[in-house]
Amino acid sequence: MRRLRGAVQVTASRLVLAAAGHPPGAPADFLLRWSDGDGSPGAQGDLAAEGLDLDRLVRLVPQLPVSESWRTRLREVAPRGRIVQIKASWKRTGDAFDHYSVDARFEQLGANAHGGLPGFAGL
Repeated sequence: MRRLRGAVQVTASRLVLAAAGHPPGAPADFLLRWSDGDGSPGAQGDLAAEGLDLDRLVRLVPQLPVSESWRTRLREVAPRGRIVQIKASWKRTGDAFDHYSVDARFEQLGANAHGGLPGFAGL
């Protein structure tokens, strides 16, 4: 993790996800960069990743320093599948997105319905 001028960047190369009691997964790469822009946390940023196994990532959540509300939301949504490659960027003012873009390839992507959004499977 690096703090840049007004921004934070987290990168990993050949990261292997391994939860207790489960075999390690294939290596993954990612870059996440965000800045506060107008003073709102995460007002703009970008994400690039390859080879993320969502099933393995979700299994790691109990071992990560995230809030109980995030843990609950992840259990309810139950994201699954594999992100082969993703590139995303966003810019927002307050709660409104001024710009966003996502380009992704995935395998067997799925999630449960949650908060008025429909569930999906096998994408």
